[in-house]
Amino acid sequence: MLFSITLSELFITHIAGARLVCLAPYSPDFNSIRQSFYTIKAWLQRHEAETINLDVHPWLIHQALSSVTPEMAQRWIENCGYKFVL
Repeated sequence: MLFSITLSELFITHIAGARLVCLAPYSPDFNSIRQSFYTIKAWLQRHEAETINLDVHPWLIHQALSSVTPEMAQRWIENCGYKFVL
């Protein structure tokens, strides 16, 4: 498969010493945000019985988001094929 590179891209990569990497078309399998939303949604579904009282909805969303740990986020990024760099 051939990729077209504009003259300005070629010039910028040469001057900056950067490397141009052409990405594959979008795939949900390589999207760490989708994996995090799946985890948060699953947490909310497990606690569905608590959603009867509308006053606790913001608290439940906060709890669901708090259940995501930095280690989980790192695994999602690595699962998508990316290197995790601090």
